[in-house]
Amino acid sequence: MIRYNLNKLLGERNLKISKVFVDTGISRSTLTKIVNNQSSMVQTETIDKLCQYLKVSPSEFFEYIPIEIDVNTFLNEFNEFTNLGLDLIIKIKDTFHNIEKEFVYTINENKKGEDNIFVSNEWYSNNLNQSIKVLEINFPVDFKDFVTEITNNNYGFSNDVYEKIKDNIKETIKDETENKKTIFSKVDEIKIK
Repeated sequence: MIRYNLNKLLGERNLKISKVFVDTGISRSTLTKIVNNQSSMVQTETIDKLCQYLKVSPSEFFEYIPIEIDVNTFLNEFNEFTNLGLDLIIKIKDTFHNIEKEFVYTINENKKGEDNIFVSNEWYSNNLNQSIKVLEINFPVDFKDFVTEITNNNYGFSNDVYEKIKDNIKETIKDETENKKTIFSKVDEIKIK
């Protein structure tokens, strides 16, 4: 996994995105995406300009950890009427130490079992007084400990692992809802505890 270090570099220099925008001409939206590690397609010209501005090498601009993560989500037999039922397979591999671990979980809304991830399904009101459906997932301690260990207790990389899982679950729910394979209501947000 590769992450941009821009957030850390700006913090060390007490710089704000608005200042970097003014000084470099790089758009605020691009800078924000890089700071939040939400962009995988940053032009080399932009990286070069930021490295020169911050007086860092590309190796300081990027952070690397030798792990691969593969997430697959599928509907399961508990997917019925309006209840969400998913199977989640997560494979995490440390390519440097050649360590690979697979985790298989069942996400069953409103059902609990030994192999299930604890899930709560809540409806909240947002700032616009609209109801939004939030799926809260609490992974078992062994999974959380493994993520912490394999990412060397690096919050950014740990967060990337959880974001990849959330994105995969959201995409599966969206695809299944659009394909009318299920009629459970859409999930507006997924929180991982």
